[in-house]
Amino acid sequence: MKSSKVGATIPTRDCETRLCQRLETGKPRVLQGYNVVDYAGDLDQQRSMTGYMFMLAECIISWKVELQDIIALLTIEAEYMTTVKASKEAFWLRGLIETFGIIQDSVQIYCENQSAIHLAKDHRYHKWTKHIDMRYHKIYQWVIDDKVIDLVKISTKQI
Repeated sequence: MKSSKVGATIPTRDCETRLCQRLETGKPRVLQGYNVVDYAGDLDQQRSMTGYMFMLAECIISWKVELQDIIALLTIEAEYMTTVKASKEAFWLRGLIETFGIIQDSVQIYCENQSAIHLAKDHRYHKWTKHIDMRYHKIYQWVIDDKVIDLVKISTKQI
C-alpha cells in the first residue's frame, strides 16, 4: 500500500489491475482532472490547502494535496495557482499516456472557480491580479495557443 501526504491509503496492486482491465474492455480512455482549493484553510499560517486528481478510464492515476507554498491574497490567486499546478501535471500525464498508445488532443481539467478559468484564458493586466507571479501565466499558452488544456467550470457540489 502507498500513502499520500494526507494519510489516505490505496491498494496499489488492485488499482493497477482494475486500470488494466478497464483499458482492455474498451472503457473510455480519457484523461481528465479535477482541482480544488480551500482558501486560507490552514488557520495557523493562513495558507490555502490545494489539491488535484487525475483519472484515466475512470480510475485515479495521480493526485496531490498540499498547503500552498505562499500565502494567496485572493481566492482567485489560490485557485489560479492550483489550476496551473494541475495543468503541469496534466501536460506530463498526457505525454506519459501517449507512450502507451493513448493519444489525446487535450486534457479537461474541472475547476470550481470561473474567475481562475477566465484569467487562464486572458491574463492581461487587471488591478486585482497584477501581483500574481508571471511564472503562473504559462497556462495561457497551454489553454489558448497549444489547446492541450481545456478548463471546464464545475460546481463545488459535483467535486
